[in-house]
Amino acid sequence: MHSKITKAILSAICTAVCLCSTSAIDASAAYAFGDVNGDGTINSTDSSEILRQYINISTGNGITWSAAQIKAADVNADGSIDAADASDLLGYYAYVSAGGTDTIDRYYNVDGAKAGLSLTTTAATTTAEETTVVTTTAVQIDAQQFEQVNFNVDNLYSDINVVESYNASLKHLGLRWNEIEGATGYHVEFYTDQQYDENGQPYKYEKDVSSAQFTALLPAELGANAYRYRITPYAEFEGQIKTAEKPYTSGTYEHSSIAGYSVSEEDNIKLVVNAAQLSPRDYYPVYEDYSGYAVRYDTFTVSDRAKEVIDEFAAEHFTAGMTNYDKILYFMNYIHDTVVYADGVNGRPSYSTICGYAYSEACLIHHAGQCVQYNGALDELLCYMGYNAYMIHTSRPHFRAEVEIDGYIFGMEVGETEYDSPQYGYRWFWAFNRSQAHLTLEEKANADMNAGY
Repeated sequence: MHSKITKAILSAICTAVCLCSTSAIDASAAYAFGDVNGDGTINSTDSSEILRQYINISTGNGITWSAAQIKAADVNADGSIDAADASDLLGYYAYVSAGGTDTIDRYYNVDGAKAGLSLTTTAATTTAEETTVVTTTAVQIDAQQFEQVNFNVDNLYSDINVVESYNASLKHLGLRWNEIEGATGYHVEFYTDQQYDENGQPYKYEKDVSSAQFTALLPAELGANAYRYRITPYAEFEGQIKTAEKPYTSGTYEHSSIAGYSVSEEDNIKLVVNAAQLSPRDYYPVYEDYSGYAVRYDTFTVSDRAKEVIDEFAAEHFTAGMTNYDKILYFMNYIHDTVVYADGVNGRPSYSTICGYAYSEACLIHHAGQCVQYNGALDELLCYMGYNAYMIHTSRPHFRAEVEIDGYIFGMEVGETEYDSPQYGYRWFWAFNRSQAHLTLEEKANADMNAGY
């Protein structure tokens, strides 16, 4: 299940080798795993050789390796020779230089003894007519083992033990983790805010890997940029796939810095929002908050009319280059700046004039409402986009929004301008603020369980 890029590189390797009638290096020489130049040691020279050959392949030039070197160079055992192998080899060299004693195959868990991984890499380079094959066989399970696979979320988070390694010169961030029982592979997603595409979304690199390791090839050095990643174990048997319900997620939100640079909380939160897993839904729950004890007592609907109004608003106001974070803040600012409080006082509309409308319709078209309309419209947007948003009803009484992303709960609040205090810098508005969250994950889970969800 390799990516298109991996397949293209693999194809290029095979083609390039087949075009060479004889290798520039003796094909009969023995090359140990990782020892690409055959000098008996594994060091930065081997890494440089892999990178040089990768550049040759990428630019359409021929490869000068023997079959044995191709096998030795596939350090991460993913079936391709690329910058990831060079980076991983350099990481192992740094480990040995610091006193590490594991062999490279043990260090990267590719010897097959534990994971059941069978390295069946083969190659032939004697004549132009012969075919070169470079393959890896993933962990195999039978029907009974597949039936018993159950990815326990708690065990996944406690047992996976991810180790990160970053190399600025090779512009890569590597991940290694403990193998998860029952997994035949892992889907890994990696995001960073350092570069946005033409649609305004963060840089993203994702790949299915058969062994418990992954290397993200970055467009530039990380520097002070935030990053996020998810690891989702899966089991595959005869076309059937079981996937862990909740992936392991981590990144700079758990770290104060990367590569010696501090990452701002604002940039980190932006990336958390933009890299969130999204699953659009037509409803959102409402919780009554009793200062540490929450009750789930209602469910609000994201109606077809609400979606229609949001679609019309998005077509008029959202522009190319806006990230999801930008769109949500724009939406909140628009409500804050254009709505009035519907209480029938001092010429304001009465609540009865908007109480029958979808919350988004009341705010975006009629520009009136109360707290339930303001924050209900926000929840309608968030749920329609695919975020895990919900409503909080406090004892004042007051309605406000919250959203859970990757195991973090953020407080959300939007109101009209009347209660702003510009002289104090106060605005009745905050977004993705963890300090303003009412519920904890545990309180929310208990409320769902007690309500039968």
